[in-house]
Amino acid sequence: MNRVSLTLGMALIALLSGCSSISQQQCDRGDWFDIGFDHGRDGYSLSRGKDIIYECLEYSIRPNLADYQRGHKEGLKDYCQSENAFQLGLRGERYNGICGTEEFRIAWQQGYDRYTLTQRRYEINSRLNAIDSQLKNISYRLYTEELDSSQRKELLHQRHRLEHEQDDLRQERALLPVIPGSSPVYRR
Repeated sequence: MNRVSLTLGMALIALLSGCSSISQQQCDRGDWFDIGFDHGRDGYSLSRGKDIIYECLEYSIRPNLADYQRGHKEGLKDYCQSENAFQLGLRGERYNGICGTEEFRIAWQQGYDRYTLTQRRYEINSRLNAIDSQLKNISYRLYTEELDSSQRKELLHQRHRLEHEQDDLRQERALLPVIPGSSPVYRR
């Protein structure tokens, strides 16, 4: 492949890969402190933020890195609150280590643990609902359809397997810690 084709191909890939994450209007305004503050408040790493603001070079606008860094540092003060850490974990978001405090990490972990338990409880309840539906279908078929012995045996085997899975899931759900404010979707 010659150099011109390679350059055109890379330009096409860049064009098709999406828009810039900072607009020309934002670059023109040059509110570097505010942009940095927003990035810090949203938990962006400084290097990620720098990558974004340096996209302004595409518009021949040179960002003010010192103002951006000051804003970023101030925004991190909001982001690095323990309550925010807990909420991030509760939403299942990953912690990128940007705050660097044990207090933040512990609060995030507590939220993330609750998220994980909530997700698992939801998965269990969904599967129990599906099993319940399958068992009803099997019972209906066993008592309404004319089945030969191998079909009947297969359905009884499926019912036994599903009932065993159902028991295991109910036991697992019972062992999950109670989460205040949660209500089970499936009760039986």
